[in-house]
Amino acid sequence: MVTASIVLYKTSLDDLQKVIESYLPTEEKILYLIDNSPEQTSLPQGISGNDSIVYIFSGSNCGYGTGHNIAIRKAIEEKSAYHFVLNPDIAFQHEVIEKIVNFMDSNQDIGLLMPKVLNMDGSVQYVCKLLPSPLNMFLRGFLARTKFTDKINSRFELRDTGYDKLIRVPYISGCFMAFRTSVFKDIGLFDENIFMNMEDCDISRRVATKYKTVMYPEVAIKHRWQRDSHKSKTMFRSTMKSVIYYFNKYGWIFDSERKKINREAEQFNYK
Repeated sequence: MVTASIVLYKTSLDDLQKVIESYLPTEEKILYLIDNSPEQTSLPQGISGNDSIVYIFSGSNCGYGTGHNIAIRKAIEEKSAYHFVLNPDIAFQHEVIEKIVNFMDSNQDIGLLMPKVLNMDGSVQYVCKLLPSPLNMFLRGFLARTKFTDKINSRFELRDTGYDKLIRVPYISGCFMAFRTSVFKDIGLFDENIFMNMEDCDISRRVATKYKTVMYPEVAIKHRWQRDSHKSKTMFRSTMKSVIYYFNKYGWIFDSERKKINREAEQFNYK
């Protein structure tokens, strides 16, 4: 059995329908919908009447990671082999899930995997990242449109790998995360002190201390990237709060674990 979860917050039903059709829930592929909306979402019969889809209304906007944790605990109870954390703004071919499961079955040292992520026009979305330093976050937040930042981002986003081979990715994008469910017993669940943004970085890092975290380019998804933190003052403040929490947790300047994980990833990727 595999499981997956999508956290809803005033989510477009059209978007939700597309990602559900991509995942294609069955008795062996359970999908959890965790609804953090102010009121319960009125789901169409095709979703609410599907026995392979479990809808859970959380009753509050408890955060992205906290919402997924509700589903992950269910997945552990169900003894799911793999758990997929999915955004509602993605789409992919049905066989993507099966191909990922087969690949991870054959590579037991992989704890967390992401597919190649494409923009809606088919171009590569550079979302494979090293663990960030405060400089990375400052440049991306305040000086994003400069040549200097672009040069720093090229290394940070592992662009020189070409995204056309298996690469080690210390910071897996939260839009699509394929976990070996057993890793949660080793490293824990999403950090519920992070409301939104950086929760994917935090959990990727914890997995990377014990397992391989990779991008598998043989499968691809399309992601309609919103970059809400660049558009909304509320989301920007939330992101800054998460960034401060993250660096307080792991260290701002002195972070030997970050250096070790990033160095090992670059040695693997550019050997």
